[in-house]
Amino acid sequence: MTTISPVFSRRFSPASAALVLAALLAGNAAAQDGDACADLYLVNGRFFSMVELPQSTDGVAESDFNSMRIAGNAIAEVGDDLEPPDCATTIDLDGRTVIPGIIDTHMHFIRATLRPGYDTRELELSRSIPEALDMIAARSAAMAEAGVPTDQWITFIGGWDPIQWEENPVGSGPGGGPAYVFPTLEQLDAAAGDYPFYIHLRSTEDAYANSRGLARLNELAVITEGEGDPQVDPATGFVADSTAAFRLIKQDSNPREQAIRVMRGFNGVGLTSVVDVGGSIRGMGAQYFDVFSDYETMKTLYDADELTIRVRARVQGDLITPVEDHEALVHSIAAEFGSEDDSMFKVIGLGEDLGDIATNGYQNVVEMAISNGWQVGKHAGALADIETYHNAAVATGKVTRLILEHSSPGPAEFDRIRELGYEDVVGANLSSHAFYGRGAAGRACGSVPFRTIVEEGFHAGIGTDSTNAQPSNPWINIYAMVTGKDVKGFGLRAGGVTTLRAATAGGMGGMAAMGAGAGAAIDPDAPLTCPDERISRAQAVQLYTKGSAWLAGSEDDYGTLEEGKLADVVVLSDDLFSPSVSDEEIQGINSLMTIVDGKIVYFDEDSGFSVEVEE
Repeated sequence: MTTISPVFSRRFSPASAALVLAALLAGNAAAQDGDACADLYLVNGRFFSMVELPQSTDGVAESDFNSMRIAGNAIAEVGDDLEPPDCATTIDLDGRTVIPGIIDTHMHFIRATLRPGYDTRELELSRSIPEALDMIAARSAAMAEAGVPTDQWITFIGGWDPIQWEENPVGSGPGGGPAYVFPTLEQLDAAAGDYPFYIHLRSTEDAYANSRGLARLNELAVITEGEGDPQVDPATGFVADSTAAFRLIKQDSNPREQAIRVMRGFNGVGLTSVVDVGGSIRGMGAQYFDVFSDYETMKTLYDADELTIRVRARVQGDLITPVEDHEALVHSIAAEFGSEDDSMFKVIGLGEDLGDIATNGYQNVVEMAISNGWQVGKHAGALADIETYHNAAVATGKVTRLILEHSSPGPAEFDRIRELGYEDVVGANLSSHAFYGRGAAGRACGSVPFRTIVEEGFHAGIGTDSTNAQPSNPWINIYAMVTGKDVKGFGLRAGGVTTLRAATAGGMGGMAAMGAGAGAAIDPDAPLTCPDERISRAQAVQLYTKGSAWLAGSEDDYGTLEEGKLADVVVLSDDLFSPSVSDEEIQGINSLMTIVDGKIVYFDEDSGFSVEVEE
């Protein structure tokens, strides 16, 4: 038997470890006649299937089983103390916690993979400028050690907010507070070393580069006709036209390679699947997405069997008219990626933007989707959208699913769903937008009813809406769901107290209303108490796995660790379900090993989960 144990004697990079495992599997399969010899066994783990919430003893969650057998791309067997045959490959997990792969049900994933450079998504976790600089320096050092040419960019585009750094106190930024503090040019030069560096806020907002980056932007502006002048300040590193800078940096990038790096980064935090919601040519800068051409890189990776994130796609309608052309576009994208039963990429519907509904007619678009068996995802979906969907369902005589995208459903929506018998038709995609609050963190309540919707028993999952204004890291979002806190530690969903005046400073009136209640008229300086919508760690993980699989229309395929399901599995760095891991440590959790479609796609060499091969 070939055993791979989490010991410290031999260490491999994630890529080489995966190659070792692939070679072992291939060798065993070739050497033995029986199919069982090609199976992968995971033993001595704490597996949480998430079919049901785990029971607890003395505050510690009880796992469902300790072993799993993976055959091909599926979970073949689960149980306690499975006995692998001598010819099989076995990984001893040494008691580590295992959950289903995490599913983000509202991510602009394909757009994120098109972001240029060596993405430093780990900066989502930085809570001070020195900490961010250390992360940039670590990335620069790793690239240098790997022999990456010094003309390659280090980038951090979207998914962050200056309010996350302690140098920017509550109330900073637009609205009369202190101006945001950003890293200085000298700091960025020191951190990025010999590499050009570029940081870009949201879609078209503040951007900064180091000296090498500024020089390269100026060069690109001269040699690249029609992309614009980034208007750089050589004294501060400020880039006034971030849209032009973004387009210019893309000229230096290899889309396929950067997409692979972005996927590996997501795999490293346990993400195995997304519902991609595309984008629009109406978006500017880093938010731009061309529905006619920007699936090309995904298609290249799909054809080469290089996808390490499972994709379920909703296609946006952009400005397409008439509705028949929108329908034809969706069919054409679906046809590019094989059959509707494909496990790695599948078009499941429309949304979040349903296109030119003013011209095409909102109900007509929904009827078109239902007639094709497609889901409908509606941006900020609410009661009126349920009514439109119902009218379309009556007109077509069919139902599919309506997903209320990054929504905050309440009693009106719950009552109507029950009246219509739509408990298995309508689902809510829940997000943690208020974690940053576009700078309003520390002073605005959040409206997303995590606890309420769990208690009501409606279908729901988690979608980050990343990587523009929101972080993609699922552990940031799980922390927010469990603690009810935002990035400044304010209890935005845990009884924090603010005022309407404070919460609306800087144009954040919508978030203030989250705590005030619809139509409420209150004294702007009266205390405003945020609702308590905290949920347990297990509930948060279940929303991110089982619940999210339903929103993806794939609950029969993945989302739980059950026999016959696709093998999307994550071995965690920390035991999330033990009180030994504090709430504050949740954000730092990552994956030691991630399996997607039965393949090891990520292996963390720095976690102590190292590889020893015993022949």
